Amino acid sequence: MQINYNGDRAKRVIIAFYFLLAVTALSFVSNFLEFNFLSADEIDYTRVNANDARQMIMGIIQVISHITVVVLFIMWFRRAYNNLHLLGRHMAYSEGWAAGAWFIPFLNLVRPYEIMREIWIDTQEYAKIEPRQSIEPIGWWWAMFLINNIVSNIASRLYMGAESIDALRIASGLYLFSDVLEVLAILLTIPVIKKVSEFEELAYRSEYEVPIEDHLI
Repeated sequence: MQINYNGDRAKRVIIAFYFLLAVTALSFVSNFLEFNFLSADEIDYTRVNANDARQMIMGIIQVISHITVVVLFIMWFRRAYNNLHLLGRHMAYSEGWAAGAWFIPFLNLVRPYEIMREIWIDTQEYAKIEPRQSIEPIGWWWAMFLINNIVSNIASRLYMGAESIDALRIASGLYLFSDVLEVLAILLTIPVIKKVSEFEELAYRSEYEVPIEDHLI
């Protein structure tokens, strides 16, 4: 059965992650400026509007960047899982779960990791890769993804509910920490995508017995 080439999707999502990395670096700078502003002995209220406008613009850019990354990543992720189904591998879940599992509360804490683990292992098995690559990068990727999301959600709730300068400063500090975690999460995600794409490339060649160097990442 025909499998779908996934290299182009991998390229697009990697580019999107690099863009998000740059946006996160800018967010760190913006949050650092706000943290310093809120930490001053005397707040300069003439700068409040400028600070809020900068943070709002930064927030909009982040939202757009995250949505783009999520869409492109799930498209790549689902095709990687679906290809294993097309190759006749006995997977634990239907290919639809590769997209749907991310949006179901509690289930999204475990199932995306399980699916990525299957993709990592089964793609290597089909491509007859020796020696097999350890699944350790998947564990680190998922752990950092969860930690970053937890800290980011806490920071967001504190910021939205803040009723004092001290509360805003604490939330702003957490946002700084969240930016650092996001950078780490991105730096762990990109190598995972690249490595899976290498496995897929070998599986594709194995299936069709033709070189496709033009598509290599």
